[in-house]
Amino acid sequence: MRKRWPKLCIAVLLMAAICFSVFAEGNLLPAQEEDIAGPEQADAVSTAVLQDDPATAEEDIASPETNSTAPAKQYARGELVSTYVFTTYGWGHGVGFSQYGALVYGDSTGRFRWNYVQILMHYYPKTHMVFDENMPDTVAYCGVSYPLREYLARATMAEIGGYLSSKHREGTKAQTVAIYTYAKRNGFSVRAGGVAFSQSTPSELVYSCVDEVMGEYVAWSNGNPSSGLFSANYPTWTAAASTTWAGSNYPGLEGGVYSPETVSVQTVRMSASGIIDIANTYNSGKADDRKIHLTGDPSTWVEIIEHDGAYSDNIGYVKKIRIGDQTMTGDEFRTLLFRVPSVHDLRCHCFSVHYELIPAGDGAETATSVATESFPTPLVP
Repeated sequence: MRKRWPKLCIAVLLMAAICFSVFAEGNLLPAQEEDIAGPEQADAVSTAVLQDDPATAEEDIASPETNSTAPAKQYARGELVSTYVFTTYGWGHGVGFSQYGALVYGDSTGRFRWNYVQILMHYYPKTHMVFDENMPDTVAYCGVSYPLREYLARATMAEIGGYLSSKHREGTKAQTVAIYTYAKRNGFSVRAGGVAFSQSTPSELVYSCVDEVMGEYVAWSNGNPSSGLFSANYPTWTAAASTTWAGSNYPGLEGGVYSPETVSVQTVRMSASGIIDIANTYNSGKADDRKIHLTGDPSTWVEIIEHDGAYSDNIGYVKKIRIGDQTMTGDEFRTLLFRVPSVHDLRCHCFSVHYELIPAGDGAETATSVATESFPTPLVP
């Protein structure tokens, strides 16, 4: 038996090498969960909740293939690099309830001083408040059951984060109602990424806010719970569900609702190799006529075709963007980036993009680098 071990080990190593080679050549990239720091946690699952015919990730990544796009170029120091400068405005999908906006509207020392019902009816028009006569005893979060009160407190604490204070009680209560609405719409079974969840013990302030609104939810005219969708920070106006996810519109989610918070601005610089990586990921498993083909002058590779002007006349939630010879929605492009490890995520599909030639330097030869971001502290006074 001892004489057979060397041959067996060699065979195992050879098989491992072959498997690694196939994986690398095929560029089979697994679907990547959205990694969000801060209060935007409903974003990861909101598309599946709203789409009439949700696309499956498996369609795009099921089978490996050799990439038809050119490999990423390595740049010498000082060489001019084709660079795409993306500037995002806001944080999250922009549909429904704005978390920072709710805190501004509900600030008891501010100029609005709205109560939680006013906040919710503002962000969810064409809806009404309902008290749930059949509140569940528990909510399942990631398969673990928690008492309803504890779940709402932990989720509220995680979503509002560092802005918990007595002057923000109404905004906090509005957040709790949105969390309950989302849970009810999903049968009180919430997965990770749907809503944030704190492992720390909630404060008495959080529990007192929860106690005041527990069991209340936002309903559509037919009495069914509304989407309960929320995200962190909006570029002055909310986005429409129909243009965000290219599906039907939903009551109260047509966009165009004003949000008063300071806008989070982020700038990401991406080299041509980053665009190539994006194209390779998009192309995997697709027929040739559905693939992105990058040819000619790199300055023509990326173009915003249509936006809604939510931030300004020239900038808004992107309805349609062209990459090479293929078009997609702005949110589809943003979601695609989650699956490309070499490029930095865009916080929102409200963005602008322009092309520059920038001298390569330390790190400039990589696919992407974050240049600047403006996220004023505090965003909420």
